[in-house]
Amino acid sequence: MVSIEPGNQEGPPGSLTGPLRDIVVIGASRGGVEALRGIVAALPPNLQSALLIVVHTSPTHASLLPDVLSRAGPLPAEHGRNGMRIERGHIYVAPPDHHMTVGPIGFIRLDQGPKEHHTRPAADPLFRSAAGVYGKASEEIDRLARFPNWDSGLMDRSLAPR
Repeated sequence: MVSIEPGNQEGPPGSLTGPLRDIVVIGASRGGVEALRGIVAALPPNLQSALLIVVHTSPTHASLLPDVLSRAGPLPAEHGRNGMRIERGHIYVAPPDHHMTVGPIGFIRLDQGPKEHHTRPAADPLFRSAAGVYGKASEEIDRLARFPNWDSGLMDRSLAPR
């Protein structure tokens, strides 16, 4: 399991601008909502990372995931908006029918580019952008839907079969 603890120090949430800070990007299938609730419930309220989450959802249904995640744990969750500044101690969820990526100066980008793996939003655009912008300062976590238990279903993306 990938730990999200390294690099997190005590202190108030703040902006990711200036020196690059840790972010955690997570991809999940629709069946991963319970796993995400478990992850969010285990987070400390003073987490000094931002979480960016993509769940493969229907483009025609409203997403209630930010509300679900806000109730599940100590950090506020909301849908990412184009141009939104990424803040530590916050959770950002890709809205339906939009790929969510991170820009080079700590902002969220949304687009309706081509579907990847037959879905939009897809996790891969987020993973690629986080690796390109934050490099080793980002953690990529991929939820494998075939595992019912969230802590056995998480793995370091670099170990995932390609």
